Amino acid sequence: MMLNKTNKQKGFTLLFASLIVSLLLSVGIAIANITLAQLTLSTAGRESQVALYNADTALECALYYQYRVFYPTGTPVQFFPQATSHTPRGMECAGLPNDSGVDIVANGSSVVTTYDFNIATCDSSKPSFVIEVTKTPQSTYHNVQIRTRGYNTCNPNNPRRVERGLYVRNIIE
Repeated sequence: MMLNKTNKQKGFTLLFASLIVSLLLSVGIAIANITLAQLTLSTAGRESQVALYNADTALECALYYQYRVFYPTGTPVQFFPQATSHTPRGMECAGLPNDSGVDIVANGSSVVTTYDFNIATCDSSKPSFVIEVTKTPQSTYHNVQIRTRGYNTCNPNNPRRVERGLYVRNIIE
């Protein structure tokens, strides 16, 4: 009679062991999913930060060219054109020349000048950003709006590409 009782307990031990293994596997999969989600969020945050820093670099560069570039005589240069007939000089920012030329568009009384950096050449080891300056002449001053867009990668087809922008409006007499 003892043999029959032992055989019944062997089946129960196998069922109990498979239940424990299933439970541990479920916990392991849940922890792996949480870890993967956290890695995705932290990567997105880091890439967003890179794009924001690139936009800030572009803004600082545009402000530098607007206020600190001087002729040899010391007269401030109106670096960004006031009309489409002016040809702006080349701009260098963060060690990069603007790589796709300068785009100048008249929009009513405003002139919009756009500089691209590392967009056309796409060197992944360098920052990528766009500077757009809108100058609107008023009677005694110029209303200047600077918009910058920074990117975490220069490849527009990258599904993880992040764009961040900054905007500044100032008055130049």
